[in-house]
Amino acid sequence: MDRIFWMAKEDGRYDTKSSYEFILQGHTLASSSGATSGIWKALWQSISIPRCKELIWRACHDIVPVRAVLVNRGTVTDSICPLCGDEDETLVHAFFGCSELAPVWFSSPLSMDFRNVPDTFSLVQWLSQILKEGDEWLVDSVFTLMWAIWERRNKWCFEQQWYPFDYVLRRAFSMAAVGFNGGDGGVVLHGQRREGDRAKWRPPQTGIIKVNVDASVPTGSLMGYGYIARNSRGEVLATAAAKWPTVSTVALAEAMALRWALQLSLDLYLWTWVFLLWKLR
Repeated sequence: MDRIFWMAKEDGRYDTKSSYEFILQGHTLASSSGATSGIWKALWQSISIPRCKELIWRACHDIVPVRAVLVNRGTVTDSICPLCGDEDETLVHAFFGCSELAPVWFSSPLSMDFRNVPDTFSLVQWLSQILKEGDEWLVDSVFTLMWAIWERRNKWCFEQQWYPFDYVLRRAFSMAAVGFNGGDGGVVLHGQRREGDRAKWRPPQTGIIKVNVDASVPTGSLMGYGYIARNSRGEVLATAAAKWPTVSTVALAEAMALRWALQLSLDLYLWTWVFLLWKLR
């Protein structure tokens, strides 16, 4: 009877350690092309932990066992996403396009919007561009977030344990080699105070979400907004940042920042919130 044999081990049994060593020794899959082969070295030399790098490598080679892949293999008969129940669970859908993931990517320090992923989206090209940036924090944040997304999906599929989107952010933070809120990020996390700000962050009442909004109005052509939502335990539920053309007055910038934050909270389904606007510079 035929069986699957893993060529990197004498007994033919696959495990993570042998897979990692196999790649470090310079082996690649036959499907690697000249356009993408250059990213593998950067991937495996990144500072992320091995389990995250292996998942990304498997995703780039389309061997992550999402339901669409399993249907093609004849393992399962249903390709519908187990999280949203609306679309086929392809690789891109499982990590980006699922409606359950929109708050995850957007509320992370990356503030990425994947609500309308185009059909032409290429995971390999997207990751290749990120790796070419050479930003360790960016690479590590993407890798850990994708791993936490996959873990959350599997906990629901195999353990029937449902976790909210902020679980993904906490898990990604716990595995990050670089601080998940970033080196040069413009959002203040966990009540950290800016220079000259003597007010200490105070938690809201139980069941209330406190949202802090900040606007920076420099002399240039762009102004920036910062957003952070926390619960009564001080846990971060969402963070975001945005740039807009500079307006003429500080009062107008304050009003626009508040309107942006209100809409963002509605999009993230944060219904019970209290807003505080930091003093504008």
